[in-house]
Amino acid sequence: MNLLPGIHDFGWFLAACILMNITPGPDMLYVAARSMEQGTRAGIASSLGITTGSLIYVVASAFGLASLFIYYDSLFTIIKWLGIAYLAYLGLKNVLVAKSLEFNPNLQRVPISKIYKQGVIVNLLNPKIALFLLSFLPQFVDKSASSIAISVVILGIVFNITGTSVNSLVAASVGKLTNRSTSAQSLGKWPSIFSGVILLLLAVAFIFI
Repeated sequence: MNLLPGIHDFGWFLAACILMNITPGPDMLYVAARSMEQGTRAGIASSLGITTGSLIYVVASAFGLASLFIYYDSLFTIIKWLGIAYLAYLGLKNVLVAKSLEFNPNLQRVPISKIYKQGVIVNLLNPKIALFLLSFLPQFVDKSASSIAISVVILGIVFNITGTSVNSLVAASVGKLTNRSTSAQSLGKWPSIFSGVILLLLAVAFIFI
């Protein structure tokens, strides 16, 4: 099934994208944590931030920049630990702020634009995404394509469309579930604390994966 020029087995590629994106992973947990903490809009903003970071790595992979992580282990390690530290910082901040303040929904709300930027940073500080894209996307590129880089970018866009769609559904589902289960006032500080714990667990998980 070759619907796009320079790309082969697009049907299999699309099926693989959907399968990988519906499988729970760090991105999905991050979006769920944000949605639980501040609702659907926050979760979708996080999802879009993750997508932006991933698209930057798609372009980098297409033009060979991501291969630097293969040849320079120190660069990979530095970015990886920066990502772990950033996730830990976000998690600790959520937990400590929630514990130190009396519950006030207006004080706890983070601007959507800031949540989006945090999603971008979280993904950019996960170099394994670049290595995954570098190894996965070229498998479906026709070697005779007039521009291999453009074909990789097209595949990367498709991959991110499926991922954003899945994560947005997760954001909407978790956001609605939180709103229906009980009021924000009765939930008190727990959404922020639980979100912080998830982010801290993700930071620990990134050490080993």
